[in-house]
Amino acid sequence: MQVSEIKLSYNRLQLSSGKLTDSRQIHNFIREYLNLTKEDISLQEKFYAIFLDAGMNVIGVTKLAECGIDAVLVDARLLYVTALNTGAKNVIISHNHPSGNMKPSDADRTITTKMEQGLKTLDIKLLDHIILSSTEHDYYSFLDNGLI
Repeated sequence: MQVSEIKLSYNRLQLSSGKLTDSRQIHNFIREYLNLTKEDISLQEKFYAIFLDAGMNVIGVTKLAECGIDAVLVDARLLYVTALNTGAKNVIISHNHPSGNMKPSDADRTITTKMEQGLKTLDIKLLDHIILSSTEHDYYSFLDNGLI
């Protein structure tokens, strides 16, 4: 009998970001690391995850989804498998709102709760969900606003 071999891998780089300890640092890291321009953020929604170790150091970043102009569909299982594969103890999620409206939608709240609960069962903590705006300095933090 033959079966397929499954290999999961990632390239761990030494990032000079230091520890991510607050929403402003997270926001700046996302924009800088992903080299996001106003055009990138204002065209279509994209959903990212940042994986951190127990010491709050960045292990890696991945794009989980890229969809339409006003919505992004994310499969939470991709977040869970990547978090487990990287040995992450903490996760930050982020997506953009091309409209520039920073208010989280009901779908944003639902996926955040779902991911937070799923990660918790794996003994991994969701630290924050950052919504990016096309305006360079604008963002919304679920943690800062009491939603995590």
